[in-house]
Amino acid sequence: MAAKVEKTISKQIVDACQPNRARDIYCIGSFGHFVNFSAQQHRALNLAWALHKEDRLDNTKAIAVIGGGLTGVTLAAALVRGGYTVHLFEHRKELMAHQLSTDHRLVHPAINSWPFVPMIPSSSLPFLNWVSGPCSKVVSGLLREFEEMAEQTDRLQIFRDLEISNVDDGLEGLVLSHKGAVTGTRYGCVVLAVGFGDEKEEESFPAISYWHPDGIEHQTLTQDIQYFLVSGCGDGGLIDALRVIHRDFDKGGLIFETAYALDGTAVAEMILAHSDSGRGSNKKAVYIDAARMIASDPSYANLQKTLVRSAGLKRPVVRLSARNGTDPFLSNAAPVHKLMIAHAMLSDRILYSQGTLVRNGNGVQVGRNKYDAPNTKIVVRHGPNGNPIQRFCSQEEITFLRREQEDLEDVLSKKSWTEPYLDAANETVGTRAERLHRQAVRAIKLICPEASVSAGNRGFQIVLPKSADLKRIPHELFGIPVKIRATRKSGG
Repeated sequence: MAAKVEKTISKQIVDACQPNRARDIYCIGSFGHFVNFSAQQHRALNLAWALHKEDRLDNTKAIAVIGGGLTGVTLAAALVRGGYTVHLFEHRKELMAHQLSTDHRLVHPAINSWPFVPMIPSSSLPFLNWVSGPCSKVVSGLLREFEEMAEQTDRLQIFRDLEISNVDDGLEGLVLSHKGAVTGTRYGCVVLAVGFGDEKEEESFPAISYWHPDGIEHQTLTQDIQYFLVSGCGDGGLIDALRVIHRDFDKGGLIFETAYALDGTAVAEMILAHSDSGRGSNKKAVYIDAARMIASDPSYANLQKTLVRSAGLKRPVVRLSARNGTDPFLSNAAPVHKLMIAHAMLSDRILYSQGTLVRNGNGVQVGRNKYDAPNTKIVVRHGPNGNPIQRFCSQEEITFLRREQEDLEDVLSKKSWTEPYLDAANETVGTRAERLHRQAVRAIKLICPEASVSAGNRGFQIVLPKSADLKRIPHELFGIPVKIRATRKSGG
């Protein structure tokens, strides 16, 4: 009997993204547990490397990438840097349009994976790196680098405001259709990076996109709304529940501050000890005990004071609910979000109930609890609907992709590439250093506009004014050490 041959990681990735073995069409990202920026970029880089490693790409034909979100942009950049010709299609007028104008959310490359990874505020990728900050600024910086890359090569074409409706098999390659017309190019490979879709909506409860402004911060300050109902216990639901109760939420900055304060502490160790994956523990007791440690242990007094002050008695109480689950800690949401929810539950700032959100006459009902509609603000966070992929794949293929990609999530959403393929062959050490230095200057200037940044043999060196907050300066940028000069400039 022949021994079973184990699949290589690259083969696992390719197989999980190819719904039909007879067609060179691959789908990435629509079914992952993690939808944060870092996970999206890692999925794209892993697939680009795996396709190259498994010899699935034809150098004589262009590759079509359908979808100009962060995943599609990162994938296109990776393929171009690997020497392939890429056509990127986006149906909106701008790439990464959902997040380009999002000013009410901060993003951080490590927050969803903490405490399994340290709270380093920058990504460490071969390219398209970014530093924690306002979503709109992060996206603008990524677009700037991508467009600079496009200007320097003739192997990347970007088609905006063009919606692809179908992918057909032609005699000499795959053919794309849009508005009844057929593109003239025959593609050797098509990658669907069409995203997760819009927010799921319940009947009678329209959902506003997580990335679109919703005015909740202002509504928490009025007397008109008595109840805030948040339906859904994924990351979006937990974040918006925290957003309501915390005056000093700071677009998510309070979550980052909490994780920074707990990095490497006994609280972080407690969460790590009771969970064997980056999805965090599903045991309520772990998070409640960790929250109690913050509330009672003097070593966390500063953080406790910050959280209690922010969620003062004048702040609204949130009614958090989910259709399934006896507590809000069963989802794949980030551990830090669960921890902060547990902390708020200790002081009854968040009350949880299991039940489906339904209309009840002129009111709203969740389980046995009823609320008057005029005095109630409802936030629906039931995750994305996954609709975009349905234009291109059968239900059987979608079921396959969902199963395979969810099973392989830990491989897809973290660094799996092992060869230097993703480092551009035509980028010298000096060119890469210059590029990273420019990015480092932009990143540090966001934190401290008066700072100066220089690149040395052992990393970045930063000179700061006396008024600078040293706690906000990262110890690492893009995987490169950061050193603060002992002699600091005067702030005047």
